[in-house]
Amino acid sequence: MADSSPQFIETAMKSAVQNMMEVSAASMKGIEKMAHLHLKIARDAAQHGAESAKALTMSKNPQDLAKVQAAWLNFSLESMTALGSALCGIGIETAKAWSKVSEAQMSDLGERVHNAIEQFSKYAPAGSESGVALARSAWNVAGQAYQTATKATRQAIAVAEQNVESAGKAGLNLVKSA
Repeated sequence: MADSSPQFIETAMKSAVQNMMEVSAASMKGIEKMAHLHLKIARDAAQHGAESAKALTMSKNPQDLAKVQAAWLNFSLESMTALGSALCGIGIETAKAWSKVSEAQMSDLGERVHNAIEQFSKYAPAGSESGVALARSAWNVAGQAYQTATKATRQAIAVAEQNVESAGKAGLNLVKSA
């Protein structure tokens, strides 16, 4: 069979390395986005802290102090809500990239199994047609089950994205109305 040839092994190894590189790249991209996000929040907090300190030094009465405190609380809540929403978005984006690699691997595996069944059917002994038909049928059912699971996963990711977006908007609206 062709599956034990050195070329097959070389191709499989190259594919595995390529998949690892793609997953690593997607992971690093997510980490990079999180680092940029945290730096932005730190910069914004430092800037807002400086503005608040300046406003505190200029406060002349308790009402001014209360306004500064309310502004700081509002800023903190907005920042936390935005951070949570952004982190969820980065996580979902990274999961999508991983899913894409996984789907490519499963597609390749499906093709290999299909080819193996076809190769076997060409050289199968007489009377094994029902066994080959059973193998084909089982593989088709497995493929359909995988497609159903993949579709459900995509739908779950889409729902999660919508929920994160809605929760982020609702949180920001709540903070703004407070």
